[in-house]
Amino acid sequence: MNRIIYVTGLMSERTFQNTELPFWEKDLRIDFTIWAYEGGTPIISDDVHKGDNVVVIKKEELGDRIKTNLTAFFVVESHDPAILSQFENIKCDYITFAGSMVQPSMLYYREGYGKVSLFFNKLKAFTKRNFKENVKLIKSKIIQKEGDIKEINHPRALIVPTKYATESALNARQKGENILYVHRFDYDRYLRVNRNNDRQLNKYIVFVDSAMADLHPDWVRLGYESNVRKNRDRYYAQLERFFNILEEHYGIPVIIAGHPGAEYDEKSYSGREIVIGNTCELIRDARIVIFDISSAINYALLYDKEIVYHYSDDYTDMIYGIADMGSGYIRHIAEGILGLCALNLSDENVYQKPWEYIKRVDKDTREEYIKKYIIDSNVKDVTTSEFLIDRIISNNWEQ
Repeated sequence: MNRIIYVTGLMSERTFQNTELPFWEKDLRIDFTIWAYEGGTPIISDDVHKGDNVVVIKKEELGDRIKTNLTAFFVVESHDPAILSQFENIKCDYITFAGSMVQPSMLYYREGYGKVSLFFNKLKAFTKRNFKENVKLIKSKIIQKEGDIKEINHPRALIVPTKYATESALNARQKGENILYVHRFDYDRYLRVNRNNDRQLNKYIVFVDSAMADLHPDWVRLGYESNVRKNRDRYYAQLERFFNILEEHYGIPVIIAGHPGAEYDEKSYSGREIVIGNTCELIRDARIVIFDISSAINYALLYDKEIVYHYSDDYTDMIYGIADMGSGYIRHIAEGILGLCALNLSDENVYQKPWEYIKRVDKDTREEYIKKYIIDSNVKDVTTSEFLIDRIISNNWEQ
């Protein structure tokens, strides 16, 4: 019996339904255990992430636990350098993931700014984050730098979604590791959804919510309140007007693909249906998909859907590493990368015929995006866990 221990963040029932982490299907050939460390980012997964096989541990216990389980094979999901350093310091067999979240939002600060403006935007973001988050960021940089110059226990393989992820997201030491290309984790969800039913129904319009006006977990963690949240009544009034116009034109309803970590209340979306945990399925069965800031754009491109982006004058101060991710980021993705339209709902003109701005991504652009950010390997028919379990059992770590 092969024993696999998957080391990851703390489980969260509240956000259980939707994730971009690798799913682990049950496999009788392996004995599978999850170590979920306290204080980790709340994550969600599938059936094997429930029950007695999940053990919550403290970070300071990790080293001793590894040493008493040296016959196991470790799969390390965490991108926390303090967690990875434990495996690098102890002689054990493990693999880890790198560049798994590479996407336009992670690279916007490089693509959209010169060096001078990038410096000031990073400085502005630093002042907006709370003290604890800044200390954590600085510590991770120090640990990474120290790891670059010392001899370590290398992973059997780094699991990377695409070659572009290697080029854009991996550091020099990571690029020297044994790299296996699989695909981005949300391609796992795409595969699993299609195994159940790959028929597209085109029966509604779906808005993919990113919790800009509700309590987004990132905002809560950072102790930050965005302008959209401050002006949420105006935000919801603009969206409701936009939705009503589209519903009347197309004769189908708008439903909300809720953010798994958001806290919704009676003001949220004027009582419209909010479905949490089925974003991939909702996009598959939608005729049109509306976005602002969401990595679920990957599902819309995989299903080749009609798409429109939106923002408003309040989208000016989102912070993900830099200080003005909002409207600038949305326009960059929609117009610069995908060749789509980004509608400013603060502009009265967009309400005249908004359907004229809705369209599919050009075929070549779509294929280029999928290859850069989602999949460019031949691992097209198996999920990440199916691929890795076979590799672990066969002890085959060649590309």
